[in-house]
Amino acid sequence: MVLYSYGMLDVELKSDDGAKLQLKNGKAATLKFPIVTGQTSTLNTIPLWHFDVNTGIWKEEGSATKMAMPM
Repeated sequence: MVLYSYGMLDVELKSDDGAKLQLKNGKAATLKFPIVTGQTSTLNTIPLWHFDVNTGIWKEEGSATKMAMPM
């Protein structure tokens, strides 16, 4: 299997006073950001991966879905 990068996103959730937040177990968040010109493809959904620093292994977790942005 080849891991092709469409980019990298590092997200830290923080309160208004800067305290780190974490989603409750079983809860999900929705993130929206534009696709960089030149990285569009025929794929509508791609897998998301994270690097587990404890095991040194990339792990698949979740997916991203391409959506049309309102004008």
